[in-house]
Amino acid sequence: MLHRRPDLKMIGLRGNLGTRLGILEKGLAPDGTSPLHGMVLAEAGLARLGLESHVKERLDTNWMLPAVGQGALGLECRADDNESQSMLEALDDEQTSQETRAERAMLAALGGGCLIPIGCLAKCQNGKLSLAAAVLDPDGVQRIAATIECPADKPAQAGKHLADALLQQGAGELLARILPDAPFRAESS
Repeated sequence: MLHRRPDLKMIGLRGNLGTRLGILEKGLAPDGTSPLHGMVLAEAGLARLGLESHVKERLDTNWMLPAVGQGALGLECRADDNESQSMLEALDDEQTSQETRAERAMLAALGGGCLIPIGCLAKCQNGKLSLAAAVLDPDGVQRIAATIECPADKPAQAGKHLADALLQQGAGELLARILPDAPFRAESS
């Protein structure tokens, strides 16, 4: 957000959706000392709770990419529980699975996690997988972005290729400034 709108003052908010919307309704930051003029939330969460009326603007994914795996559900069971595995297989959506595997592979190749400013969006259509990703510094001053398109049947490779494209543009150095002890290294090809 700060890359696009450096004039904004951003604050972190904690709590469930009801708590956050209550804060917004009061119009004050949680500390009560500064005005709060807006809030960025996931539309999917609002829609799931029937609160779509709170959506005032949808952010364009050309500049605001979601977090890796945003909107996908991950279900696990014990490796030796064949009955549960069979039930879970029936719930698997292959397109969502391919998209999520590609996004997660990109994130893993960069050594990122949920606290690192990395966004990614994978879209699978007609046997093709399109991936877009961006790595930013916490202040939004620097943004490194890349996109690729490849066959959808190799999502892990696609994610790795996207990470490589980001690293070639300097994402490793940017990430190293954020987390100096992180295990990733900028590789040159």
